[in-house]
Amino acid sequence: MEDNAQSEENAVNNPSTEAGENNDGMVSQSVFQSRLSKISSQKNEATSRADEMSARVVELEAKESERVEADRMLKGEQDVIISEQKLRIEALTKIETAFNTDDAARRERYMARLSDADKEFGEGMETSKLGKFSEGRVQSPNAGKTNSARQGVNPNGGEFGGFSSYEEWAMKDPTGCSAHIEQSTVGFIK
Repeated sequence: MEDNAQSEENAVNNPSTEAGENNDGMVSQSVFQSRLSKISSQKNEATSRADEMSARVVELEAKESERVEADRMLKGEQDVIISEQKLRIEALTKIETAFNTDDAARRERYMARLSDADKEFGEGMETSKLGKFSEGRVQSPNAGKTNSARQGVNPNGGEFGGFSSYEEWAMKDPTGCSAHIEQSTVGFIK
């Protein structure tokens, strides 16, 4: 009977080491997940507070600027404020004029690329969308002429894909020029 009692005691007091290892692994992983979750939520809260504070700083700076201007108005500095505002308006007008001129020139280039049927659609588009639309509608002058197995190889000879320079090649056959550069450049990173 003594042997039987001792074997029961061993069974109760000596748990399997594998079970202990598995339980420890699960506990430490769950503790890790819990800590990671807590740190992540703290980071998100801190980021949110920082964003709120940044917005508040911008708001306070704007109010301070308005207050300073109002104080200056009360002190009789209206002429100074008006002249500063005029200078700002002149500078912004120059920028607007340059932008509108550039925008009109780009629109004209994009519209010139389009066929008469496509110009009808292009008239109402923003310039950026018109540029994308015109690029999608215009085929390269060398489209279909280059064998895809031998991209970048010039059938006419020469080093610029049949064009007089890399610039002309890039403008008239951008896909062929890009393929040539990728193939001929050692260590090219896409």
